[in-house]
Amino acid sequence: MAHCRATSKGSGEPCKRPAIAGATVCRVHGGAAPQVKEAARLRLLALVDPALATLARAVKGKGKPTAVEIRAAAEILNRAGLDFTDAAGAPVGASITVHFVDSQGRKMEGS
Repeated sequence: MAHCRATSKGSGEPCKRPAIAGATVCRVHGGAAPQVKEAARLRLLALVDPALATLARAVKGKGKPTAVEIRAAAEILNRAGLDFTDAAGAPVGASITVHFVDSQGRKMEGS
């Protein structure tokens, strides 16, 4: 999770609190303001369709998203409030390994 980008007026040190999801500041430094919450919510929702498209590419076998792209897509869906879990019901995000195979079942290069 990203850290708040605000700095202390007194010491000039950066804030160490986590930023609210979809924003660059923590609750204390403006993240609790309704307009900041709404802008953060809209930013996250704008990323949902591209995240789903990345996962669809992996499922359909069209293109080959990287493990990083799949992990990022899962994180976006989780932050947007969608419960992204694997088939066993375990939350996705702790670790994900994707291997692509050809029609003969051989592992494809780079996966």
